[in-house]
Amino acid sequence: MKVFYHNDNDGKCAAHIVDRYYNLDPPDHASQLLIKYYPMEYGKQFPIEDVIKDEKVYILDYSIEPEEMKELLEITKDVIWIDHHKSAIEKYDDLLSELHFNGDDIEGYRAITFSGCELTWLYLHPPNEGKEMPEYVNLIGDRDTWRWEHGDKTKYFHYGLGMSSCDPLDEIWQMAMRNVNTIIGSGTAISVYVQEQSINAINERGFWIDFHGFKTYAINSDLVRSSEFFEQARPDAQIWMTFRFIPNSLRAHFEGYWTISLYSKEVDVSQIANQYEYEGKIGGGHAGASGFQSADLSFLKD
Repeated sequence: MKVFYHNDNDGKCAAHIVDRYYNLDPPDHASQLLIKYYPMEYGKQFPIEDVIKDEKVYILDYSIEPEEMKELLEITKDVIWIDHHKSAIEKYDDLLSELHFNGDDIEGYRAITFSGCELTWLYLHPPNEGKEMPEYVNLIGDRDTWRWEHGDKTKYFHYGLGMSSCDPLDEIWQMAMRNVNTIIGSGTAISVYVQEQSINAINERGFWIDFHGFKTYAINSDLVRSSEFFEQARPDAQIWMTFRFIPNSLRAHFEGYWTISLYSKEVDVSQIANQYEYEGKIGGGHAGASGFQSADLSFLKD
């Protein structure tokens, strides 16, 4: 079995939930499975050549292009696709209609109301089973969908996760399963430093641009990865943008692409992101948080 997951905390937690379901919760299953995990980024080539005929494949908190999905379904029909990104789901309207017309479908959950890890839990543990969603899954979903129902608890838990890689088999998930408060305690201390560094970077290195007709504050930084700090430092912006260069390899520092993240409380940035395409990958995401890739910096003049 292979699991392809978005390489952020939501996607990593979703992949962990799959591992927990098959390998860590023996009452649920008769035998363990050998699972191979693939962290995925938008813009990264989907390794379809690794998929074996008729094997089970999970695609979590992430999507491949509809044409790639068609090719994948030719190799195996046992595909479970779980995603909550608005633009990705909309791209599949035609393919899903075609499949439904032929009496087929793509197994999984797609909905924008929950995060990828929450949808994965609900898929593997339907509500009628009576198995409550773990607190750590809900806290990750709370931030990823920007609900913030748990306020500082969600924020500090997120920072606490920063102590670890959070890869699907990382020990941090065992800690989260036992008691989230240990992680929250660590995150409380970390958050003070991260907030100070992020706001300083925004103030010292950011700049204003007109982006698709919207007043936008942009920064070339790998540090600022949340609209939370932009809201504090530049609340008058309609769109907040971060961009950073991703080298193709450690040896090819000047060869690669730019990855751009857009955040907004008033503009549907997914509609802007999906106007950009890089190596066949179209940008997208949520209404309030989306991204795309670019070969150069020409997007700063759009």
